[in-house]
Amino acid sequence: MEMKKIDRIIGFVFLVFVITLYLINNTYPQDVKGYTQGLLILLGVSSLYLIFRTKSKNWEKRFNKTIENVNLSRILTLFILLVIYIIGIYIIGYFPITVIFITTLLILLNMKNWKVILMTNIFLISIMYTLFILFLKLQPPVGIFFGD
Repeated sequence: MEMKKIDRIIGFVFLVFVITLYLINNTYPQDVKGYTQGLLILLGVSSLYLIFRTKSKNWEKRFNKTIENVNLSRILTLFILLVIYIIGIYIIGYFPITVIFITTLLILLNMKNWKVILMTNIFLISIMYTLFILFLKLQPPVGIFFGD
């Protein structure tokens, strides 16, 4: 199957998924559905972009990239890292494990500049803190080591 058809199918499946979740989300109380509706709208716009980008005349040059070498060890390493991240959230807490995860991920992506790694961590943790704690008033998991 060609890539253009695959993109359209994936975009359509995501769009149906988003619409279904959006309709389910409307049954929730008003104070909890705003954030999820925003995320669903972003996912819906991304799905529409995935569908409509295949209509572009120069789609072949812009988006039809072939992946020749699939490095299975990197994919497995990333999967293991994600599992460790999910387990680590409950053991040492959201913010400490996120710093470790971002740093490890950037090193795996061959980022050698420690200033960039440090600034990326500071920026992302600041955004997450502002979004979750200040705006949404949500307490992230603190882990069993730092919990009450």
